[in-house]
Amino acid sequence: MNYINEKNEKQRPVVIHRAIFGSLDRFFGILIEHFGGVFPTWLAPVQVKVIPVSLKAHQQYAQQIKETLGQKGIRVELDDREQKLGYKIREAQVAKVPYILVLGDKEMESNSVNVRKHGEEKSETCNLTSLIENLQDEITSKKLNINKEGSLTFNKEPSFNVHSIVCGNSFLAVSRKQVDLSFNEEPRPFITLRF
Repeated sequence: MNYINEKNEKQRPVVIHRAIFGSLDRFFGILIEHFGGVFPTWLAPVQVKVIPVSLKAHQQYAQQIKETLGQKGIRVELDDREQKLGYKIREAQVAKVPYILVLGDKEMESNSVNVRKHGEEKSETCNLTSLIENLQDEITSKKLNINKEGSLTFNKEPSFNVHSIVCGNSFLAVSRKQVDLSFNEEPRPFITLRF
């Protein structure tokens, strides 16, 4: 590629292009497409949605659970709208919130929470302390969605050619044919995308 300069000579063009925000936008677009909107818990904007069965009876307990989770550094929202319970649960599932806590009479009496993990059919009841420990472990270790066979699960086939993504202290090599997950010794405080 050449152009003719002011001295009527052929010259090769040099372009220095800096697009910090454009690159960041592309990165987030690729990240959203990669995860299909179902972000791992550590990356999700809302990590836990708290839904009381009845606002009159369970509002105070739900607020207490929300505050406890928030104090532990977990991004949590309380759905205290006057809507049907099924509608609120369905809306949280469509929003792809990693954990949905449904709080009713049994949970209040036993000081526990009913946990629905995104993508799983069954819900389970556990005490709040063990839930917080599991969430903090999942968040600090930056766990990805790993299936029973030990490989990374995608919501759909990736439609881009990424050679590697470094997320926190984990290294993820992605191509259309293989997925490999390994961990680096040194912690990385940021996410980088390499093509």
